Amino acid sequence: MRVTKTKMDKEQKTDIKKRLRSKKKEMVTSAIYSSDFSTDDIRMVLKEIKLNKAAGFDGIYSEFFKHSGHKTQAWLAVFCSDILDTATLPKLFKKTKIIAILKPGKLGTNATHYRPISLLSITYKILERLILNRIQPEIEKILPVEQAGFRTNRSCPEQVLALTTLIEKRFQNNLKTNVAFIDLPAAYDTVWRHGLLYKLANVIPCKKILTLVKTC
Repeated sequence: MRVTKTKMDKEQKTDIKKRLRSKKKEMVTSAIYSSDFSTDDIRMVLKEIKLNKAAGFDGIYSEFFKHSGHKTQAWLAVFCSDILDTATLPKLFKKTKIIAILKPGKLGTNATHYRPISLLSITYKILERLILNRIQPEIEKILPVEQAGFRTNRSCPEQVLALTTLIEKRFQNNLKTNVAFIDLPAAYDTVWRHGLLYKLANVIPCKKILTLVKTC
């Protein structure tokens, strides 16, 4: 009997869901990743946040926190620590203000002619950065050297340089270079969440982090 790709995909997804549930039951809270945030953690994040950005539903701009004093930073540390401790995301953080921007050269007669921009709460972004700063060192260890997207000090120009260098070397040796560019439409909407969470659980063995990320 021939097993179709669809059936194989379904079986794999079901298997990963079972593994994820089993792994979550076995996981414990790791003090390395789930300890309270300090004001120093907050200050480090505030140095990285960008200014002149639109506010989310709460109406708070990044400039407010960027130029805040010690009391506000201490409150932020306690607030974000409570969220991590309970592994429960505030409902307001799940609300997104979406602005539709017309793509260049499009008439606007179709929904696909617009690029949606999601405006999240700046407080939510601070929480995300706090968690990222904790787990990033471990995540970096397993990422392939070729990956440049969503990595510190890595970007698209670096990939372009690597590709052009390769083409130039092959050209000097009278060789041709074939390149395949793949554009995945709605890539973020088609991310296999359970598969991604399972990988996260294997790298970051902390139940609170996994539960919180799962609710995002």
